[in-house]
Amino acid sequence: MAPEELARELRAVLERVLLPGLAAVLPWSWCTRLFWQLARAEPLYRGEVDAAWEHARHYLPTDPLWKRRARFHLLVDNADYFLTLFRGRRWMARHIEVTGGENLPAGVNAMLLVTFHWGQGFWALRWLRERGQPAAWLHAPVASRLRPGEYVSGLMGRLRIRQVGRLSGARPIPVGGSIAAMRERLQQAGLPVMAMPDAPLRPGQRTLAVELLGRPARIAAGVITMAAEDRVPVQAYTMRVDPRTGQRHLAIGPRLPDGDPAVLAQALADVLSGAIREDPSAWYVWAFAGGFFADAATEEHDGANDG
Repeated sequence: MAPEELARELRAVLERVLLPGLAAVLPWSWCTRLFWQLARAEPLYRGEVDAAWEHARHYLPTDPLWKRRARFHLLVDNADYFLTLFRGRRWMARHIEVTGGENLPAGVNAMLLVTFHWGQGFWALRWLRERGQPAAWLHAPVASRLRPGEYVSGLMGRLRIRQVGRLSGARPIPVGGSIAAMRERLQQAGLPVMAMPDAPLRPGQRTLAVELLGRPARIAAGVITMAAEDRVPVQAYTMRVDPRTGQRHLAIGPRLPDGDPAVLAQALADVLSGAIREDPSAWYVWAFAGGFFADAATEEHDGANDG
């Protein structure tokens, strides 16, 4: 293994295992304060945070604490893997506030639950499962072969996907032929699916034009078009964390309009815009923001891939 590859592996061990793993052994209130202090360290998650800020600064007002907040969110996001392994209902009752729970239908239903790469979503999946919505997560799979320098990150990615399945009570659905798998679960099994339509766009992927943060943008069309055409009930939710207290707030919105992909896409973009304005540093897709906003004047880009 080359020295630079070894350095990347050691950094991944620190950032994705050792520091986040403290959540498994320390009280959460201690972790919150510790993570906020650790977030002062500029080398922590430097590559991810710098790449995100390079794009975010073009769309956001100047904030001297933005990078510190971004590092804090990354620490919490990685810690949630370990936290959800060792904590349960008592932890949820103490640390999670839920609004909009009455918006969810009672019992298991065929519906599309939508969230975004914003905030911390692991605990939301457990709450939804215990509320009677075992949502199968639509996700991008980790590469089958892990290269030197990326082994620890790739391994943690795989473990996180497995943990999502345990938390949600449903096997995750990998993209690539995912529309058929989602339709089978929704229409034949009558069970919910969860999607994150703000994933980085892939070459040739179909998109829908929206307004995001007051700017023309585009998001992946596949799952949105499927839900609109099939009249699948769609509800969006967000999960944020308060850096001062570590408390979570799960907000579940009302049913969104169906039948028209463009209208549904804009409704989802409005939810995402509101979340980003609430806490801009909690959106993990800033490094790919140029892909959302570039060439956004085109109404729809046709391609072979759905997502």
